[in-house]
Amino acid sequence: MKLVITAALWLLAVSSFAQVQTRWLGIQGSSTAACYGVSYTDCWVNLLDNYYDRPGRWDTKIQQLAKFGATPFTGMPSSYAPLAGGPLPDPNVNVTKMLSFQPLVYAVIVSYPSNGYDTYSVQDAMFCLRTIRDSIVNSGAKCYITTTQPRGSATYANTTVRKRMAEIKDSVLMEFGNYAIDFWSVLVNPADSSILPQYDSGDHTHLNAAGNQVIFNQVIQKNIFEEVLPLPQFIFRAKQENNDVQVTWKNSKDERVKLFCVQRSDDGIHFSPIYTCGAGLDSYTYSDKQPEAGNNFYRLKVEYTSGYVDYSPVSLIVNRSNAFLVSEVLDTNGELKFKIHSKADQPVVVTVYNVEGEVIDNERRNIAGGQTSITLRNLNVAHGMYYLKCTAVKTGETIASAFMVR
Repeated sequence: MKLVITAALWLLAVSSFAQVQTRWLGIQGSSTAACYGVSYTDCWVNLLDNYYDRPGRWDTKIQQLAKFGATPFTGMPSSYAPLAGGPLPDPNVNVTKMLSFQPLVYAVIVSYPSNGYDTYSVQDAMFCLRTIRDSIVNSGAKCYITTTQPRGSATYANTTVRKRMAEIKDSVLMEFGNYAIDFWSVLVNPADSSILPQYDSGDHTHLNAAGNQVIFNQVIQKNIFEEVLPLPQFIFRAKQENNDVQVTWKNSKDERVKLFCVQRSDDGIHFSPIYTCGAGLDSYTYSDKQPEAGNNFYRLKVEYTSGYVDYSPVSLIVNRSNAFLVSEVLDTNGELKFKIHSKADQPVVVTVYNVEGEVIDNERRNIAGGQTSITLRNLNVAHGMYYLKCTAVKTGETIASAFMVR
């Protein structure tokens, strides 16, 4: 009997050990992805590594090909042949190198947030990112592209470059959709498009620990490994409604749950309780009547009767006092007609550009609180896809929409 029990325990141990599998995530990019300016412990790459580890099931490993000073051209495939004098790929950290590893990475996060954008055009940036993305997807791996992130050092501290950085951000979000990761919106200072002071490492280019935490939160919202997230029996959502933030969650009536606590943070690191209630219902709703201006991170803390505590994924709401949106974009006979819905009177800059990033029209308009109808005349455009971008002058908030001229 003793021998049988020992063998059974041995088989159980082997079975448990066999369940632990290794999965690889690639990180390709420049200094922020290389953890420059912050300890590796606080770097978003390490936070991601720790977050995706699942003891007893998954051992997540990072394939990190990030280099200080790297540009999108650095990451291009080795087969890319630039024009005479043009920037060359670096075979030690480019996409060809990333795809040479065995086993193949499950997914790659491509992050070239600022280097070179003081001289490269929007078209240059998108050409590189598109080419890198295509190489990764064609290999069978998933690919996520991060947007630009604000930068205020040296040649980046001028209106032209900052405008270009914002345009690249818009282009990334439009083209890559669900596979785009927005670093810009959670880091930008609306006053001048620099890094918000609380996230600046001090050189106006790189991020401190709080800034790394913020972009880490942006990445995990993509659920890259498509796994069941923490608290599978709960569906937690935060949604802005007028000036309030509506927080909702559903519960499967788990009798082990003692109470729920909605927590809020302005930096994604330090959370404070704003609402607590007991368990026992199917669904819950809480309205935050006084969200902070700017970033509001929400999460649900769940306390079990056993004393165990768990947390939901973080949900980010960006609260802007003068928020606006664009609707009903219509092109007829060279005229572009659309409506802007705004919470307050404010000036906006309206820009129309083509898929190559060339500006077709750029005008400043004053809009009223509520709904304002705007018509842009004499655009003189050919058939094809175009983009409309509206930027609030005071806050820097940008709304973009695509439209087709037929």
